[in-house]
Amino acid sequence: MKILFTLLFSVYTLVAVAQKVDLDRYSFVMMYRDLPQKPLDPAFRTYQVNVSGTRNIRTTFSDNELADATPIEGWRRIDNGPAHVIIRPMFEDVIIEKSEVKERVDIQKDKDGKETGRKYYYKLQLEYSFAARADVSDFRGQPIVRPTLAQRYSKKTWTSQEYNSYAAANNYLTNNREEIKNRFLRDEVMLALQNLSGTLTNDYGFPVRKADDHFWVLDSKKHPEYDSYQRAHQDIKAILGAVSPDEPLTEAIERLRAPMEYYEGLPKRYTGNDKADAKLRYSAYYNLAKLYLYLDDPEKTKQYADLLSRNGYDASDGSWLNGKANDLMDLFRRNGARTRHFAIDYANLRQPE
Repeated sequence: MKILFTLLFSVYTLVAVAQKVDLDRYSFVMMYRDLPQKPLDPAFRTYQVNVSGTRNIRTTFSDNELADATPIEGWRRIDNGPAHVIIRPMFEDVIIEKSEVKERVDIQKDKDGKETGRKYYYKLQLEYSFAARADVSDFRGQPIVRPTLAQRYSKKTWTSQEYNSYAAANNYLTNNREEIKNRFLRDEVMLALQNLSGTLTNDYGFPVRKADDHFWVLDSKKHPEYDSYQRAHQDIKAILGAVSPDEPLTEAIERLRAPMEYYEGLPKRYTGNDKADAKLRYSAYYNLAKLYLYLDDPEKTKQYADLLSRNGYDASDGSWLNGKANDLMDLFRRNGARTRHFAIDYANLRQPE
């Protein structure tokens, strides 16, 4: 009887170990072309940058340098002639509001902690301000947006290197005031244009994005599905990594058919009410929902998100993926689009007539 019990216990243990389900996050990367969050007239695909500012702006920057720093990704820039959208950044000068020399004392001590001397160091601290805004309108003069790029009340602080004397620190400003102001001006103007470009690209452009996301993969080596699950994941990771934002998803969808069919089969084979089966179904539903999201099929994402919610393990992910699918459907609706994978023929982006 004791031998029989031992054998039965060993068999039970082996089955339990074999069916153990541990999941791990496996990352993947995929490129796609985002759509405008605030789409304009679909015919609007050209822009022009006309900067206005003080004499310092004109002597510090060329028109081309400022225009280069203000792209709308997915649009064509027009330097001469009409464009659909006119971007007018307006800059004021940098003003040094306050200067102060800060002192630091380095107290030197011997091995017994007794003070043996002091060294004094000085650094220049400046507080400065900058102001900038932009006017963005269409070629008919209709305003689109008027963002504030920088405001005077938002002070910035700059600190010099340390000097050995108060006079050296103080003289640095006296001898280099214009150079310092121009350095601040260049940094602030470029930062303002970078932020403006990012906002306009996000709202109206077609930027290439990199999705750095994850799937769930089976990490229980003794589970009978381990090898197949790992192969499916590696295949999917390689296929998604090769996707181009400039090409349709047709080839990728065809190549993904086999690993996705593998995921679809898991819930049909593991139908139990125990936690192990529920976790395995969870991983399959989650991966399929996310795959369809990146394959621009939010309706399918919602289908598997609903199954995820009803599965009984981590149902909140189903609600989250449903929200992501709704967001993508809304983005497609607002843009009259069905995909985030297409090439842009800049030569055929025509100016307004």
